[in-house]
Amino acid sequence: MIKPVNPVHRALADAVEQAGLTGDRSLLFPMTFNTPNGAQASEGPQGNTGWAKVLEQFVRLLTGYTPMRFTPFYVLKKHGETEENTPPRWRTILGLEEIQYLPEDVNDPDKNVSLGKTAHEIWHVLFSRPEIIFDEPALIKNMAFQALWWAIEDPRVNIQGVKRHPGAQEWIDAAMKKDYEIKDLAAEQKRWTEEIPLHLQFNYALIYEWWSGQPDPRVTDERVKEALAEAADPIRRAYSTGDARKSFKIIRDEVWPIYKKLVDESYQDQQDKQQGDGESEDQDQQGQESDQDSDSQSSSSSQQQGKQGKPGKQGKQQKKPQKPVSDKVKEQMEKKEKEFRDKHASKVVDKPEKMSEKEKQDAKKDLERMRKKMGQKQDGDKQQGEPQDGQQGQPQDGDGDGDKSGEMTQQQKQEQRERLSKPDTREETDSKDEAEYKDYFSKVRHLVPVMKAQFQQVMRRKIRRRFLHERKSGDLDEDAISEIPSGRSDVFEESMIANKTLYRVSLLIDVSGSMSGEKKEHSILAAVMMMEALDKLPGVSYEIVRFDDKPQVVKSYNERTTQAMKVAVVKALLKNGGSTQSDLAVREAIQRIRMGRGDKLMMMMNDGDPDNNFDREAYRQMILAAKDIEIHGLGLGPEAQLVIDLFPKGRGWWLNDVTECAKRIREILKKKFLGGT
Repeated sequence: MIKPVNPVHRALADAVEQAGLTGDRSLLFPMTFNTPNGAQASEGPQGNTGWAKVLEQFVRLLTGYTPMRFTPFYVLKKHGETEENTPPRWRTILGLEEIQYLPEDVNDPDKNVSLGKTAHEIWHVLFSRPEIIFDEPALIKNMAFQALWWAIEDPRVNIQGVKRHPGAQEWIDAAMKKDYEIKDLAAEQKRWTEEIPLHLQFNYALIYEWWSGQPDPRVTDERVKEALAEAADPIRRAYSTGDARKSFKIIRDEVWPIYKKLVDESYQDQQDKQQGDGESEDQDQQGQESDQDSDSQSSSSSQQQGKQGKPGKQGKQQKKPQKPVSDKVKEQMEKKEKEFRDKHASKVVDKPEKMSEKEKQDAKKDLERMRKKMGQKQDGDKQQGEPQDGQQGQPQDGDGDGDKSGEMTQQQKQEQRERLSKPDTREETDSKDEAEYKDYFSKVRHLVPVMKAQFQQVMRRKIRRRFLHERKSGDLDEDAISEIPSGRSDVFEESMIANKTLYRVSLLIDVSGSMSGEKKEHSILAAVMMMEALDKLPGVSYEIVRFDDKPQVVKSYNERTTQAMKVAVVKALLKNGGSTQSDLAVREAIQRIRMGRGDKLMMMMNDGDPDNNFDREAYRQMILAAKDIEIHGLGLGPEAQLVIDLFPKGRGWWLNDVTECAKRIREILKKKFLGGT
């Protein structure tokens, strides 16, 4: 059986159209895929611009915003950034103007790594709500809290992103593996003990445990382990919800009280270290100042009693009175917390903790405008395309008509009913057309006999027949043969199929201008193979549709299959069309396939996204809403890999090698009719 090709194995087009950079740059979202192991080196030369262009197209498709640019990191000097005060990192500039990337990540030999990191940035834009902190005056200056918040936000946006784009799981796994995989446990345990404060170990460990499903073995301090165990349930609930505000509330009300104790102990451990080095000046004075802000990360460092001991010491830590924490220690710890926050968070360039009320309100308006451009709902509503909590990306129960494809006027219904029995177009054919059909059939003939025999055997078994006796025509009734000499004429029987249509199949084929050469040839071969395999097959009704900017039924469901009809279908498919409008073709096909009984299967073949400002999210939701229909998408050629993202998992197929088209259609039909045998 042919397996779907992973989209990272081939590039998209060598070049994509460059969009101009316009709009306000006042807001900046650094959303770095950070690692507890420090910077990761990449192999080979820097600056894989060809792959960066592929990723730029990828960014535009997933965000639904075509002007978005994908550029290497650079400092924004007009915002006071310099090479010294602004370390390179992934970040997104608001207004959806550009995502800045690290060239070493884009140049990684494993394309899944750069796809995973790019997807992660996109999901922060789609699912994070950084403005929540504006309404939390007690926490907006608290770097420890914000480090915790964004540590949990990383898994949360990944979960929401994979729900929306199931094919991206492999990308995230690759990116996480590069940054979080343990390579030298002893060395990393030593580094964590010596360099990473307890509460930041907690942050890294919760991300690692979400990714791996196992506790992080780099954590050796019992206090961190106990805090992780105590907070495990609220952490899971916080990163599992699709509601950013609900997640924030769980973190603030349930995780933070547990985490804050660890923050206090981290500060005290750092103070103890410095005292051991003779750096304990002015302790009494600093202790008097340390209790001024009960919600700051250092607020209770001099007041709380807790477990004491050096980081990394195994077993229960011995309790001893906490000592005042110096300003120097506070400054050092806050710097580390801020670095963690900045590397994981969506933050405003001027720092939310330093913004005026007017700047905060302006930022909120900019965020709303940005989300409108992306077609997202405003804050407080479900984000467009976001699965409901616990839904795992599946549609809600219902009749499958929750999208606009089920909403038709009486005139539209009548038009679609007419297309069930009569094709939209049918040209006269001649001997040349007949010869052309025979040539196509000769290339797929070997795929048909065994498959057709299997289908016939299964259909005969599935179809329920009832026999009517004492008929004057039909098949001779063996039980009435003895009565023929008496002159009886009603010695025949007729068989009737109670449920005549077991399956309804719709095949949609893109004939737009870009579907030329091998793509057109092999899509026609797939159609010929299907027509031959389903010819005179009981229990199956099918249609074939050619589409460009206007879908045309070239073989209708109720039309009797003849050789002339098959020849005419191929002739229609050979004609070149205009622009691509697969969303319209699929919408109309959904309407028609629902107008008859039977198990429903639809297969759509094209070579890329439709033209005319295609709304990927609306298309995806239309497919998901039609849960009474098994809909497959087949992308033909190197530019069609993102078809995988538009269809449910296991139903999007990228065929970079278009010669596999007929075989893939055969496998889909066999799985549907034979149950995977």
